[in-house]
Amino acid sequence: MFMGEYIHSIDKKNRIIVPAKFRDELGESFVMTRGYDGCLYVFTTEGYEEFRSKNIGTFSINSPNARKLIRFFAPNPCEADANGRVIIPESLRNHAKIEKDIISVGLNDHIEIWDKSAWEAYTTSDEFMGNEFAEGLL
Repeated sequence: MFMGEYIHSIDKKNRIIVPAKFRDELGESFVMTRGYDGCLYVFTTEGYEEFRSKNIGTFSINSPNARKLIRFFAPNPCEADANGRVIIPESLRNHAKIEKDIISVGLNDHIEIWDKSAWEAYTTSDEFMGNEFAEGLL
């Protein structure tokens, strides 16, 4: 289970450090993809397969919107180097608008990677702080 928030920076080679507690659970190979709300999702390989089968695996490629969603969540295989760093592909970096500082957030079955300023804006917004989003879900 992924838990906690960790702040780090992206280096000049577009690498970030995967927190040691996350690396232990992710294993040698894992998956990074676009996420909702302007972040990136990171899954174990098995976790991505479960996510895919539950969320997009039953869509017909005959549907234009289904194809868009399948492409949105296109998996990018990743491996951390010996120092625990992983390269964020340019297309994903652009999606999340990652500039310099990032925050990795453990959310049980996956990790979200955010540009630090975007995370701060999101988590202090009236929409997030108002708790109305929980209505009907809990």
